[in-house]
Amino acid sequence: SVLVVGSVAIGVGWARPVATAAETRRATGVEATRGTGVSSERSGALFAEASILAVSSTGSRAVSNTAASIAASIIFPCPANSTGTNVPSSCTCNAGYSGTIVPTTTGPNYYTGICTAAPCPGPNATGVLPTGCTCAAGYSGSVTATIGAPFYQGSCTPVSCPPNSAGTNLPSSCACNAGYSGTITAVVGAPYSTGSCVAVGCPYGTVGASVPAGCTCNNGTVGPTLTPTTTAPYYSSSCRVPKYDVVNTFSCNGYDQTYTVPADCWSVLFQPWGAGGGGQAGENSGGRGD
Repeated sequence: SVLVVGSVAIGVGWARPVATAAETRRATGVEATRGTGVSSERSGALFAEASILAVSSTGSRAVSNTAASIAASIIFPCPANSTGTNVPSSCTCNAGYSGTIVPTTTGPNYYTGICTAAPCPGPNATGVLPTGCTCAAGYSGSVTATIGAPFYQGSCTPVSCPPNSAGTNLPSSCACNAGYSGTITAVVGAPYSTGSCVAVGCPYGTVGASVPAGCTCNNGTVGPTLTPTTTAPYYSSSCRVPKYDVVNTFSCNGYDQTYTVPADCWSVLFQPWGAGGGGQAGENSGGRGD
């Protein structure tokens, strides 16, 4: 049997046993001598080449010159997008990353797993968590990356429709109320919308503050109260000049006669007829009298 001394046990996340300086030790009458290791850094791992002289219990000697098979690397650090002391001590994915890192005894990495950037919670936010999330158009709030599922905190919530408009919320579309003109468009960031809804003024022949507030017919015009609508011209019905087909006839009676003008009438046509004018021979005849 061969006795190799100065070695350490292989653990998960480690490479191979670490070579020690030259030492001489006696154990049960058997002398083992280990040469001084020469280290060199290769691809981030520390290797040591050593010459080991092992003396068997039968007195035979064997000399072995080895490199990485006996020498070792230092403990592996945590991989990209993770934090921790090193692989054997456990590595945790950074904020906004999903995955696990598990130490193993198999090279070349001596671990399995990967940390992957988690997407922002959709459809209300866009982007990836490690670099930051942006709330979608019409949404307010913020989303911050955290360690561990669901890998974020916060939320993006839909913003209500602005004044003088109606709808479920900005992302679902908002329309101007009856009697108002304009458009509302959802955007990213405060105030979360562009455009506005403006009250339509009372049309010609009416009086009032605006169509939504109510318009009434002017003196001399009649009609029902204007009703606000959501499509141009944003109101229905209109005031009109009344027409009267009634003819009042007043016969001559030698006295003054009166006529009462209706309350909603603003124009009256009077057409009088009188006796025709007389004439003489050789002269123009008299007028018709109307």
